[in-house]
Amino acid sequence: MVLQIGLFYLVFKLMESNEMSWMPTKKQFMFLVLVSLICVLLFFTRTIGFGALLALLVYLGLQKSFKQLVYISVLFAILLSLFVGIRSIGWEAPKKSGEQSSQLLNKNPYDKSEGKEDFKGFLMRFKDNSNLYLSKHLMRIVGFRSSKINSVKPIISIVLYALFIIGFFRFRKKNKYLFFTAIYLAMMLGITFFSLQKIWDQYRLIIPFVPFILMVVIESVLYLSSNKQLAFIQKILPAVLILSVVLTLGRGVKTMDIPTLAKNLKGDKLAGYTPDWVSYLQMAEYCHTNLDEEQFVACRKPNMARIYGKGKKFHGIYRIPSNNPDELVQYLKERNVSHIIMGRLRKNPYVYTGQTINTIQRFMSMIVKKYPDAFKLVKKFGNQEAAYLFKIDYALLQSSDNKE
Repeated sequence: MVLQIGLFYLVFKLMESNEMSWMPTKKQFMFLVLVSLICVLLFFTRTIGFGALLALLVYLGLQKSFKQLVYISVLFAILLSLFVGIRSIGWEAPKKSGEQSSQLLNKNPYDKSEGKEDFKGFLMRFKDNSNLYLSKHLMRIVGFRSSKINSVKPIISIVLYALFIIGFFRFRKKNKYLFFTAIYLAMMLGITFFSLQKIWDQYRLIIPFVPFILMVVIESVLYLSSNKQLAFIQKILPAVLILSVVLTLGRGVKTMDIPTLAKNLKGDKLAGYTPDWVSYLQMAEYCHTNLDEEQFVACRKPNMARIYGKGKKFHGIYRIPSNNPDELVQYLKERNVSHIIMGRLRKNPYVYTGQTINTIQRFMSMIVKKYPDAFKLVKKFGNQEAAYLFKIDYALLQSSDNKE
């Protein structure tokens, strides 16, 4: 969101600048470098950040600012190539990775055997995600729906899209700043809704764009209210906005957990977590304290483990790449994984139902079917919702393989 604000600041400055020639001044050139650089940073911060560049190029094209369009495109490509090249040399990082893109193209991100998505499937994604993120999550964010209600209301999505389309054409004629905002929003939400499987269903994915959604919707409503027959909207809108602020503020105060916050401030880092996460994070800290630096641990939630493991690197296993136990062993071996954390993280984070995120369990079970003694228990935290640390016995796996 910080980089996004920077992009808008620079683009608005670009709009106010004088027309440049094919041979820009030094000041103009450095400004274009800065704009291109922030587009690169947005892309590396989140892959969807590439949509920022696309939105800018579309805007420049529609405004017939072809010189700026060409310079920014070329500079973006140069800066991106330089960054990737230096990174691959200095940190032995791969120059490119298509794993995430391949996962998004699958019907099921966790089971590639279900095949690739077709054109109709992507259209269904757009429809389903529009309803999830606009009629459910957005309405929750602005206070008009309870977080306990999971149903969608397509009519809300339709109304919001209608307001967006009205505003888009209005802004093109009357307001270049809002016009770019509308293009940016269309690009970002379009990429999000078309590319993501509906299974994700997480409000965080639209949080960076909520201010722009509200801006475009409110400006469109104000435009409609300029019609005499709809003038009453000007009186209703302020009341609706004030109600939204009151509802969101009230919900925020209601959900504040002061006793837990007090414990956190006194140094209790695990206060407020459910038992499943307490066990998991204790195990992450144990790995930092008791394992050697070269011992590499695989788990389902590597980022949280790294935070509580005080910076120790963890390998994330998000799906099962094969049904062949030997291929799974090879997968771990190629990545130098020495240990695995098997947690019992809840599928429903609010209540213990016995159902857990079982990717690691299924991954290990396929190996255990062929190699029953492949994993040695090293440590356990917790009881009903425990976390386990297993060491992989590659020597035993090798000897078992040789016997066969």
